[in-house]
Amino acid sequence: MTDREHHRPTSPLRLALMLRAVLSSVIVLVPLAPILAARLLGRVVFGRAVLDTLNENGLGLLLLRPRAFRNAVRLRRESERATRYAGYRRCRAYIDVVEGRIKWKDAPASPFYDSRLIREARAALARARQQADEQ
Repeated sequence: MTDREHHRPTSPLRLALMLRAVLSSVIVLVPLAPILAARLLGRVVFGRAVLDTLNENGLGLLLLRPRAFRNAVRLRRESERATRYAGYRRCRAYIDVVEGRIKWKDAPASPFYDSRLIREARAALARARQQADEQ
């Protein structure tokens, strides 16, 4: 048996099953194409920062608080262009404030996660980042 012979259907039933699998895959993937095209067009027209802000907040922030939406988009663009971690971190912290995500940071304990483990991991990351900056 050659390398390609095992790809040839040996019976009409096997051929029918292969065709069904291919056609059902195409039918499932076809509705995805317009969605991906619209997303790509939106990214080209509006930019990634606008789409990310819409994705994070929905239309509520845009319609109810347009100034906050513009600030969040501006800060996302600045964070994308940041060359240092400090600038990136500053922009992301402001985005949290603008989008109202700062409240959960004030109360570290939660029934959904182990706050002590997260605090220790954040401290370890901060130490590693500081050591990398010193080198």
